[in-house]
Amino acid sequence: MSHFSSGRLLLLVLGLATLPAAVLPAAEPKEKRPTLTDWKVFRGNASRSAQGVGGAPFLDPSWRLTTLPSVPGQTNTKDWIKAAIQDALAYLEKDRQQPVLPALFPIASEGKLVYRAHDAVWVVNLKTEKVEWYQEMRGSLHQMVNDHGMRQLLDQQWKGMYLQSGPQGVYFENSLIGTLSTDGDLVFAIDDVVLPPPAVWLEQWGGKPQYPQAFAEFFSTHNQLIAVELDSG
Repeated sequence: MSHFSSGRLLLLVLGLATLPAAVLPAAEPKEKRPTLTDWKVFRGNASRSAQGVGGAPFLDPSWRLTTLPSVPGQTNTKDWIKAAIQDALAYLEKDRQQPVLPALFPIASEGKLVYRAHDAVWVVNLKTEKVEWYQEMRGSLHQMVNDHGMRQLLDQQWKGMYLQSGPQGVYFENSLIGTLSTDGDLVFAIDDVVLPPPAVWLEQWGGKPQYPQAFAEFFSTHNQLIAVELDSG
């Protein structure tokens, strides 16, 4: 038995109504639902007031990841960066007499942990604890120190100026580049020069950067928003 209804052919077979394959409606894409481990933006949501799921934060780590340069074949700047951070920490802990918190904020989505290091944005599988991919940052601290001329400038002038006049925690307190976000499909990050000129230089320039010609291009071209696929990089 068959009849027409609303312009579609309905077939009654053994008491069950079925539609021919040619007129079956297309399945709507399934909307991704957040999981308990999702933490897609700084402080969890747009209002910066999200509350995590779980018990008291005892801060007892089950595993650790370094934020020092780890890209294969590009770890030659690790010692310089480690020493600079240790000097800054020693100064700040003595001066402030309180814990120093970095401004590199990790996020989590789709079973992956995304974090910013001093050379790249890294993605780690939360179950296997293995790195899935990384995206190098052109304006990272690694890239600045890896540049011979830039390292000379840091060693001879900027590094000492940061310790004397501040900001002493410039190596790890830049929240502009440390803040990541994701919509579950793409990871968004700012790729910008990590170390701004010391305040003394800006005062001498009247507030307007006047970089040495050798570094002008480095500072003017390393400032962009990047979007990378969460699943594959």
